[in-house]
Amino acid sequence: MAAQASRPLTAIEVKSIIGAVRGQNALSKLRNKLMITIGVRCAFRVSEVISLTVGDVRGKSEVLLRSCNTKGKKAGRPRRLSEGDIDLLNEYLVARGNPADDEKLFDLHRNTANKILKEAADWAGVDCTRVTFHSLRKAMATYIYNESGIVAAMKYLGHTRTDTTLHYLEIGMDEINDVAVSMDLAA
Repeated sequence: MAAQASRPLTAIEVKSIIGAVRGQNALSKLRNKLMITIGVRCAFRVSEVISLTVGDVRGKSEVLLRSCNTKGKKAGRPRRLSEGDIDLLNEYLVARGNPADDEKLFDLHRNTANKILKEAADWAGVDCTRVTFHSLRKAMATYIYNESGIVAAMKYLGHTRTDTTLHYLEIGMDEINDVAVSMDLAA
């Protein structure tokens, strides 16, 4: 039986998951919350999130993936962080004792990172069976699409083809019909 694809999460589900993050101690809770926050904010794949080093983010308002850490080895995609994200990042770095720039930001295996995300989803009451970092990526793609259109979502994800981006979006016929019917045709 084929594995089920991840699904985009709603903004409410993402907030609930981040709010439900736990850890074995205060430091691991900060790490887990920051990891999930960066995953969704930057629409990064799990491999991209866990490849970040402290130097990739320390003192910066943007995260830039080095091309060696991106799928297809494409040029890095700069992603701006919010003030709240930066505050969380700084709190985490201080709690870690201000690690060296060449240290991993999250010293985790991809399976552990996904397990942390699934546990947070479960604690938040979100169906965790299909929740992955790709779900976070799809959530941001859907949000950007709804706010700015397909081209903006495509660029944010680093896609070169719109049909690839369309696979990330769950746009139902009800939504399409609602838009079509909303066009005023009265003379």
